[in-house]
Amino acid sequence: MKLKLETGFFLLIIIFVILVVLSVAMFFLLQTDEVTSVLENAEEDKRILNILFILEDNKQPLFTDIVLYYPDSERGAIFDIPANTGLISTALDRMDRIDAVYKEKGLAAYKQEIEKLTGIEKIPFTIEMDLKQFSSLTDLLGGLKVFILSPVDVTTDDGERYLLPSGAVQLDGAKITEYVSYRIPEEPEEDVQNRMQNILGAFLYALNKQRDFVLHKDVFPLFYKNITTNLDKDDAHTLFTLISRIDSEKLVPQTVTGITQMVDGKPLLFPTNDGNLIKEVIQRTISSIVSGTISNRVYVIEVKNGTNVNGLARNTSALLKTFGYDVLSFSDADRKDYTQTVIIDHIGNESAAKSLADIIKCTNIVTEELVNDEEGLYDVDFTLILGSDFDGRNVR
Repeated sequence: MKLKLETGFFLLIIIFVILVVLSVAMFFLLQTDEVTSVLENAEEDKRILNILFILEDNKQPLFTDIVLYYPDSERGAIFDIPANTGLISTALDRMDRIDAVYKEKGLAAYKQEIEKLTGIEKIPFTIEMDLKQFSSLTDLLGGLKVFILSPVDVTTDDGERYLLPSGAVQLDGAKITEYVSYRIPEEPEEDVQNRMQNILGAFLYALNKQRDFVLHKDVFPLFYKNITTNLDKDDAHTLFTLISRIDSEKLVPQTVTGITQMVDGKPLLFPTNDGNLIKEVIQRTISSIVSGTISNRVYVIEVKNGTNVNGLARNTSALLKTFGYDVLSFSDADRKDYTQTVIIDHIGNESAAKSLADIIKCTNIVTEELVNDEEGLYDVDFTLILGSDFDGRNVR
């Protein structure tokens, strides 16, 4: 009888241990990493990863970019937040540059201001890098390929000299630090921001090409060591596994545009249409990525003012840049009495022409071949001639 009781007791213990082991195993099996959870809980047409990338130096953001990525199609866009974007900050309780929030209040407050500015309900993932970390990551990726229009030879007031060649060049960690640090006297803030945005594009391109190496179990811990993120190492590995597949050659670069005004001695960029345009662009971009209608390349446009309204071509150029177009030039048209706005399609791309027309609600599209230049290439894809029916935002 005693033997039977002891046998039953041990059997119960064994069953209990098995149940505990199975429970623990099921718990870990059912655990979903944070990145996957965001995608699984999103509606099918909103399975977009929103990631905030920040490169900073001594708590001063050098670039702040939101990467919008749709894993299902491996398409994405980069939306740049210029450091001098002006806003009335609740965190600072004053009007100032948006990067002042990061410097004085930290990442959490900075992210909230960006979410409010862009209309993105939540940016769940943040990746921060300082210059030292970014230099190490650049070397880990085998260098970053950037295009430098003209040779750089700049000497700072403290005697430090920056030397960079022109053309498409592969920069190592030390040279990429120079590339982000140099400033040409009287260089427009827009040119600086373009350079910063190009760096993130180069980083994502290198990540795509080196993904097998970077994501290797022996290498990724070193990569993770050189970023600051709100994700643990395993979740960060999941995130970079996804975004390393991004079609980096078809990334759509976009930015905040507006009017620059001096406030308390600081040049502040006030977004167009009180910031409503930014929100429209973000939502349009997300819809285009998800629907697959996003452009495979950046189209080049020239804008001509066919009215007597001063600055109309310049302001419209800024508007189109916000939507990711490359505006080659803006100028006066051949006359000032255009009554109808017209888009001239030089490449015979009806779909791309209509996408451009939809932005300003223009229905007047003309296909007209542009005379080739000496090399047999077109200077622009579309010419936009503004008429008196254009109110600065839409064709009436």
